[in-house]
Amino acid sequence: MTSLRSLPLGRRLGIVGALLASAVAIAAGPSTAGAATRSTGRCGVAGLDFSYASAGATYGVKVVGLRAGGVKCSAARSLVDQVAMDLLHGRHVPKRIAGLAVAVHQPCAGCAPQYTGTATATHKRVTFVIAGGA
Repeated sequence: MTSLRSLPLGRRLGIVGALLASAVAIAAGPSTAGAATRSTGRCGVAGLDFSYASAGATYGVKVVGLRAGGVKCSAARSLVDQVAMDLLHGRHVPKRIAGLAVAVHQPCAGCAPQYTGTATATHKRVTFVIAGGA
């Protein structure tokens, strides 16, 4: 077995450089090559707030948290957009949206109106929090 010290200086620097590059790549996390097609983590919620006025009162909901795994953020935003609109207008939230099984948990009686939910399928998961309500 050859020790690093017995190698020429140029070769030693090449090995050390390769090790350093590998360490930086590992520290940076998973490759972003698939980022265009799949999301893992938080998705932006800007623009996901909705309201309407009826009989002199204004009702509104706002998505305050959105995470996606194995799903594009755009698809997660579309899904939670539909759920938020259904909650705002007091409609039933479908059990399936875009092939994902959706479950929305109602706030307890007397609690602040904050709905939590998940939408899942094989290797796909969207979790969300919607504040407000009709």
